[in-house]
Amino acid sequence: MNPTADMAGRMAYTVAAVAMPTVANQLDAIPAIGAPLNSIIDNIAVMIAGMVVANFLLAVKDSVMASGE
Repeated sequence: MNPTADMAGRMAYTVAAVAMPTVANQLDAIPAIGAPLNSIIDNIAVMIAGMVVANFLLAVKDSVMASGE
């Protein structure tokens, strides 16, 4: 697994992980399908947040360890 090389890509994942639950909470206003859509989007946001954490840890590891090892 390689960390995302560009800073814009990493920032986009972070913003998506924060913004998606906020948008999903507004879907509860839809009577029949709001709650299921909210839970689906929340679970996708949790997956993206996991990717952000893993990407951050890989970037920290790459900056700490020498490139020859």
